[in-house]
Amino acid sequence: MRHTLKTEKKETMENGIVLTKESTSSDLERYFRSVLELDKQSKEYPVNLDDVWQLAYERKDNAVRALKTNFIENVDFIVIRNNAENSLLNDAEQDSDNSLAQNGKQDWGGSNKINYYLTSACLEYFIARKVRPVFEIYRKVFHCVAQGMIPSYQIEDPIERAKRWIKEQEEKKAIEEKNKEMQPKAEYFDNLVEKGLLTNFRDTAKEIGLKQNQFIKILIAKKYIYRDKQNHIKPYSQYNDDLFKMKDWGNDKATGTRTLITPKGKETFRLLFGNNNMPSLNF
Repeated sequence: MRHTLKTEKKETMENGIVLTKESTSSDLERYFRSVLELDKQSKEYPVNLDDVWQLAYERKDNAVRALKTNFIENVDFIVIRNNAENSLLNDAEQDSDNSLAQNGKQDWGGSNKINYYLTSACLEYFIARKVRPVFEIYRKVFHCVAQGMIPSYQIEDPIERAKRWIKEQEEKKAIEEKNKEMQPKAEYFDNLVEKGLLTNFRDTAKEIGLKQNQFIKILIAKKYIYRDKQNHIKPYSQYNDDLFKMKDWGNDKATGTRTLITPKGKETFRLLFGNNNMPSLNF
């Protein structure tokens, strides 16, 4: 099983495409088509996270954190360490890997690098659906081509091409109208969910058995949060959208942002700083 995964890795790396927010539509389509081809060959994890995370995330560590939080290892994705892989390879395969590293195809850490490989379904929900233009191209490749619905520009017969183009425009319009209809409902329910899950510092402190000021001092001392020049509490960037969430607020007199704590943050701080785990503070 591990040997098969190694083969999949090489096929993905040789594709030579690393997608970013600046990637063209043709780059996206070419990459998704190569993933579709690997899917057809029963390659279970054809997508290298290094190739796609920049489409939806600013930092790779944030992408990895979201992947581990929202998806299931060994079902939606696998984790392979180079040193673990290399122990299973023959000499020729190791020479090939060393060549890839020398040509800059591997990141930091050499044989210690950790690689993440995704299923195509994970790619869709983890990356593609987060960026509308990316998903449109993904949908065209996987939902149309995979079902034998050839795009109009690939049809040679002018009459059939025109028919297919008309059908594409009708489908596109129907999707846009459906999205427009569903958007207010989605935003309404998203707000309800967030209001029910995000908590402020006072309520979180109370739930884990601390006083609010004591709780805030601990988080500042442990470098989870800081106060800006206006004395507003802000999370350090590595914890934003993970342990904390920044939310806009406003009324007739003022607007601003405030920091709230996510369910993951609340559970993390309960385990770290609950009544039986009080840290010592040295100010």
